[in-house]
Amino acid sequence: MSQVPHIAVVDDEKPARDMVGDYLRMHGFSVTLCEGGASLRQAIAAQIPDLIVLDLNMPEEDGLSIIRDLKQRTGVPIIMLTATASAIDRVVGLELGADDYLAKPCEPAKKHRRSATGRRGRGCTGRGPGRGTGPRALRHEMARP
Repeated sequence: MSQVPHIAVVDDEKPARDMVGDYLRMHGFSVTLCEGGASLRQAIAAQIPDLIVLDLNMPEEDGLSIIRDLKQRTGVPIIMLTATASAIDRVVGLELGADDYLAKPCEPAKKHRRSATGRRGRGCTGRGPGRGTGPRALRHEMARP
């Protein structure tokens, strides 16, 4: 029996967080929705996710600080989600340890494909639940029409 991949979605904007969560659940993933860094840390204490989709621009604690903290404590793959998508933020996030990034607004299919690839490094192979996931695999899956 294979375990369903678990994804934590972190975004301070409830509609965006809910949309990403609903889409990933629709594709068979287990999802935890977090409104910021504090709720993400609580969720991680209960269950370490296979992948984190993280908004960079949040009011209380920015995504770059969260990436820095998480990469010191865990090896969970992180996909940055950003409305600004500035080259500097992307480079800094990747240098801090994020595995990939998506610009907002993003087609839900891209999130699904990239989340599938983001978890590949955690022992999954293929797409969707029970199959491979990881930042690269997700990018390829999302690029499909």
